[in-house]
Amino acid sequence: MELSVFIPTRGRTAYVPISAEETQRFSDIKPTIVCPLNEVGHYSRRWRAVGCPVDGIGPTRQWIIETSPTNGVVMLDDDLYFSYRPNPETTKLERVKDLRPMFSWISDQLDAGFIHGGISARQGNQHIPFNSTDCIRVNNAHFFDRDAYLKQNIRFDVTPVMEDFYVTLSLLLRGFPNRVLYRYCWSQRASGFKGGCSIYRTKELQAAAAEQLFSLFPNFVTVVEKESTSGGALFAGVRKDVNIAWLRAWEARDRSREQGFEALPHVNLRRR
Repeated sequence: MELSVFIPTRGRTAYVPISAEETQRFSDIKPTIVCPLNEVGHYSRRWRAVGCPVDGIGPTRQWIIETSPTNGVVMLDDDLYFSYRPNPETTKLERVKDLRPMFSWISDQLDAGFIHGGISARQGNQHIPFNSTDCIRVNNAHFFDRDAYLKQNIRFDVTPVMEDFYVTLSLLLRGFPNRVLYRYCWSQRASGFKGGCSIYRTKELQAAAAEQLFSLFPNFVTVVEKESTSGGALFAGVRKDVNIAWLRAWEARDRSREQGFEALPHVNLRRR
């Protein structure tokens, strides 16, 4: 499936969009930076850039999917570095030298019937000794089958933050598994870095989104308090967050839905 790679960003014109640099340097894909209208001129000097008319990461993600010129949609946070496992039989990582196999893998998964998936975070990557795994958290690096996603009427703009959790849970419960690549992974600057969601995401907004997720998915979401000594004003100290039972959500999927997993017999599901 043909892919378009999008990198949403906001309020970070003083910094290089690392994900765009990595994608252009290590693949033959030209990513599109999605930014506020008043930032297009800055980015278009070096990269392909489009102005997004909506505000907030959830509405921006929804806009990206709805306006993508291709059915294959990849969304990368703007500050991702990539690493990979040179030997797929081990979990040892090295800095990436070529991202073309990663994007080819994404295309293959979409062709195989997975309408959503992603790339592993570096943190915890060593705990999954496989090339990929299914029905798990996806964050920071997503891919979608645009048409299949839009048919479900699931939207990224339902919750103010943690919008990706809402979408992933909604898809799992409708019978659509995700697949996450562990041979490649991403790392990033500290959470809460200036710009991006940190412009508007407060501890109060984070808490409200956590409670909203619990109210929508009480059988699979637990609201917890987490403490961190880093990550800016939002993530430093104690904050409300969520723990999510991803695999349990998949196991509780509605098997009766015609559009669900039973309608995708060509998908070979890998279970942890």
